[in-house]
Amino acid sequence: MKAKIVFLVTIFSLISVEAFTQYIIYKKDSISMPEYRLDDVTVKAVKETHKLREVPGSVSILGAVILEKNQTNSLKDITAVVPNLYMPDYGSKLTSPVYIRGIGSRINAPSVGLYVDNVPYFEKSSYDFDLFEIDRIEVLRGPQGTLYGRNTLGGIINVFTKSPFKEQGTRLYVSGGTYGLFKVQATQYIKAGRRAAFSLSGGYNHRDGFFTNTYTGERSDELNSYSARARAEVFITESLKAEYVLNYEKSSQGGYPYMIYHDTITEPEVNYNSYSFYDRAIVSNSLLLKYELPGLNLHSATSYQYSDDYQAIDQDFTPASLFFVTQGEIQNMISQEFIVKPSYEGRYRWVAGAFLFKQVMNKNVRLTYGEDGVVRYNLPGPTETQKTYDTPTSGAAVFHQSTLNDFLIKGLYLTAGIRFDYEISALDYEYYRTINDNTTRLDEFDSDLGFYEFLPRLAMGYSINNNHNVYLSVAKGYKTGGFNSTFEREEDRSFMPEESWNYEAGIKSVLFKNRLYGDLAVFYIDWRNQQIYQTVPSGQGSMLKNAGRSVSKGVELSLTALLPFETEVNIGYGITDAKFTEHVVNATTDYTGNYIPYVPGSTISGVVTKSFHFESDLINTLAVSMNYSGTGKIYWNETNATSQDYYGLIGGNISLIRKNVTLEFWGKNLTNTTYHAFRFTALGNSYVQTGKPFWTGFNLKIRI
Repeated sequence: MKAKIVFLVTIFSLISVEAFTQYIIYKKDSISMPEYRLDDVTVKAVKETHKLREVPGSVSILGAVILEKNQTNSLKDITAVVPNLYMPDYGSKLTSPVYIRGIGSRINAPSVGLYVDNVPYFEKSSYDFDLFEIDRIEVLRGPQGTLYGRNTLGGIINVFTKSPFKEQGTRLYVSGGTYGLFKVQATQYIKAGRRAAFSLSGGYNHRDGFFTNTYTGERSDELNSYSARARAEVFITESLKAEYVLNYEKSSQGGYPYMIYHDTITEPEVNYNSYSFYDRAIVSNSLLLKYELPGLNLHSATSYQYSDDYQAIDQDFTPASLFFVTQGEIQNMISQEFIVKPSYEGRYRWVAGAFLFKQVMNKNVRLTYGEDGVVRYNLPGPTETQKTYDTPTSGAAVFHQSTLNDFLIKGLYLTAGIRFDYEISALDYEYYRTINDNTTRLDEFDSDLGFYEFLPRLAMGYSINNNHNVYLSVAKGYKTGGFNSTFEREEDRSFMPEESWNYEAGIKSVLFKNRLYGDLAVFYIDWRNQQIYQTVPSGQGSMLKNAGRSVSKGVELSLTALLPFETEVNIGYGITDAKFTEHVVNATTDYTGNYIPYVPGSTISGVVTKSFHFESDLINTLAVSMNYSGTGKIYWNETNATSQDYYGLIGGNISLIRKNVTLEFWGKNLTNTTYHAFRFTALGNSYVQTGKPFWTGFNLKIRI
């Protein structure tokens, strides 16, 4: 409630300042509206390029300006800004689950897809990367299986970096703040004539950390990351364009500020004996070819991604020396997609394509029992276990989608699509145990799994006029099955695919002479053969099991308003009611009717941006932005015994602009709201990670 009051008072203050100053310091032409039109906003993914209001589905587009005003440094920062999207910030970059409309996954493969410059990211461990020089982020909610295939059960996130054809010159960025924040980035855009353009970016990001480990007296979650990007766009001929993007990021991060927590502890603290960390290096390459033929556009997207990460973690998170786990994983993934679609905008539009990929994962997990662990578990001496996993996965798909405008009557359009997805995965597994330097192989096996799915989609929309569109849609989504990396019983080695049917209705409207855009959607999701996160019987690890059926239903509202005096308001609101409709674990345990854990019941966001212009040689523009994001209620387990109530966070940004120089002062969690970002139970203890406290800083941006 306190956060909501502060947010409303801030908005009222901005309006009051405007009323008082418009004739004193405001330039006379400041009452004019911003020079852009809401109905010109388009979804720009290669597979579909439509005006936002014509897309028969729920879509959020975050442009460069709003990303900067919200201090969006990673995908985790768009939580609640997009209705019914939740990407919690806890643990480390390795732990990056995404939930949309209640659909998500804490471990193993994601349930929400991610593409960066048309490159698919298959592993959640690569989702949390530094965002810089971003043109826009598009979030398509609901299953996107027809065009994107596997693991887009909840939706898809498309990230687009800035094109060197649209940007020119040099960009310098320096940021500093509390908790040891220091960031520097530089980008050079070069346009070599009419047919070629290039860009080169580099950056460094440091943070001391927010949480202190009382056992060591040092920060437990410090961060250092280095990133670079090279991009080239060349018109080889008038009809053939090539785009090449190379991304690299290396990060070293202290992680897992988990604290033992129960009702008698008022101030939990990080207190464990072994330093835990997560190191990761990612290299991503993509080559996009666009070839225009008479009447046809051909697209080829080739990508290669390499990642190498290493995790070291105090498994018990206590001062006792019980367990310490290290995990190293190397991924090589290559994909190829071909797309063909007409180059004209006619009554009949279509897109067809084929997709191929090969992914190889090699993982090594080592668990070492400490001195206290040897005593507690009555082991004969120093003990260590080691598990190795070699997991190659291959897949292929073909798809087609057609849209017929003015179907039966003028303004009515029908979209129908189908995709066939085939995938085969293998696991070569070995398990060893070493006691007093004597090694014994306990288990090994080599197994294959194969899956195939047909993924249909049907949507119908009606353009009432140029300003109002309504639609209905039904789509199937699926998430592939696979192998668990932790298991103790034969039946837990693998899990099967899950699938959903998403039913949706919505309306998109542009009102008040194109000054207000509204998007309202309601949805109902029937989720079957659900992959449920569960703890292994010993409590030392987690796995996925197919268990029962769920239903998720809710509503989403997005509003963008362009007000007089260069004021813009963005509001997002989402409600999700996600429950198990069938989830019987055994004869004595039944979770049917309970809420699905880790899914917020609602998300709400508001962003107000206001600009003041001055006739001064010192400053040209003062821009003030306030944002509010609310999340909750969140249940932390299937029993619904523990939860995080709704909480709201307020942030702010003040920008001073003088020609090509911008100085920003920003703050996050201005009310220093206390909340739990994550909570779980293991080894008989309950653990939490609290959310980040109030922190503040500045950004200096220079354009040359």
